[in-house]
Amino acid sequence: MMKDSWWMRALDTVLRPGFGLGLLAAQFLGDRESLFSPSWYLVGLGVAIVLAAVGLWVAASIHCFRATEAGALATTGPYAVIRHPIYASVLLLGVGIGFLFFTWLHFLVLAIFFPLWWLECKREETEMMEEFGDAYAAYKEQTEMLIPGIL
Repeated sequence: MMKDSWWMRALDTVLRPGFGLGLLAAQFLGDRESLFSPSWYLVGLGVAIVLAAVGLWVAASIHCFRATEAGALATTGPYAVIRHPIYASVLLLGVGIGFLFFTWLHFLVLAIFFPLWWLECKREETEMMEEFGDAYAAYKEQTEMLIPGIL
C-alpha cells in the first residue's frame, strides 16, 4: 500500500468538508434577490441535475458495495461507463445546486475544487492499480475517469 504524503493527508482533511462548506457559503454569500434562481427554467434544470446526481450516487454505491463484498473490481452499472461515478455524482450535485440557486459563487467553488477531486481520483486509481493490477489497467483503458467521452 502506498505511503500517504502530507498533501494526501491534507487532501483527505480538506476536500469533502471544504467542498460542502464552500457550496454552503456560496448559498449565503451570493448577491441575489430570491432564494432560488430567478428563472424557472434554471430551477427545473437544477432539480433535474440534482435528481440525476442522486440517482447516479445511489446506483454507483450499490454496485461498489456489491463489488467490495465480492472482493472484485466494480465494473458494472455506472462503473461500466466511468471509473469514479460517486465523485462524478458529487460534482454533478454541485452543478445542479448552482443552477437551482444560481449564484456564480457555486460555480467558482466547483472550479476551485474540481482539481482537488481530480487529485483524489488519481490517488484512488494508484491504490486500485496496487490492488487489482492488470485488471484495473485494462479497465482504465476502456472507461473515462469522470465524464464520458471527455475526461
